[in-house]
Amino acid sequence: MIPPFDWVESLDKALERARERGKPVLIEFHVTYHGWCRMFDEKTLSEPAIVRLSGKFVCVRINGNDAPDLARKYGVKSYPTIVFLNAKGEVIDRQIGLIAPRPFETQMKEIAAGREPEKEFRALVESNPRDFRSLVLLGIGWLRREEWDKATEAYEKALAVGPGLDVKAAQEVVYSLCPLYDLRGKPEKAERLLLELMRAPSADRAKVHDLLGHTYVSLKRFDDAIWHFRAERDLATDQKQREMLERLIEKINEARNQK
Repeated sequence: MIPPFDWVESLDKALERARERGKPVLIEFHVTYHGWCRMFDEKTLSEPAIVRLSGKFVCVRINGNDAPDLARKYGVKSYPTIVFLNAKGEVIDRQIGLIAPRPFETQMKEIAAGREPEKEFRALVESNPRDFRSLVLLGIGWLRREEWDKATEAYEKALAVGPGLDVKAAQEVVYSLCPLYDLRGKPEKAERLLLELMRAPSADRAKVHDLLGHTYVSLKRFDDAIWHFRAERDLATDQKQREMLERLIEKINEARNQK
């Protein structure tokens, strides 16, 4: 039987123990009765490999509702959020939202081995990159920090200097950028970009139809949304995916009929 996480009672105590033992700190920011927090605890933090790795950290759980000042200090905007600190109390990495055991295990191993991704990211920011690959990494970094406007700006710059929408890497940027446009209330920008991408021979047609469907829902152009979700359904090979799209189409039909 693998013992569970050894949670300490406070961040002050965790930092004190980290200095004594030369270990990084793992903070789990959570809120009570939150579905994603509960799933993260049950599916990821209970994984035996994760529990074993936790011994390389000083671990503390903080309820964001009970400690709003700490949540603000560490840039916590949603739950769950994991923040890693070094023994000096400096942020060395973070993980926002639900993450599966394997990638979280990899992240923990890297940090336990001494890597400090936050410093790497800040160095990238300060370098003011202008090449496609670095701008994409910058966008991913801002996205992970839920800095939506900065992520959008980095991805837009990447597309401006990038290889063109016929290239897979640029298409992946579009797939990340268009939901950001919807999130920031600019679905018309997503529409223009996706219609342009639709002309690229190598584009993932099902993915583009899906994104256009959601974009047209945001624009309240329900007939267009239904057309694209039906096109995505016709391309789907998985029966569950087809059934899910059918249900989505029914809901959009209901919304259209209530206008």
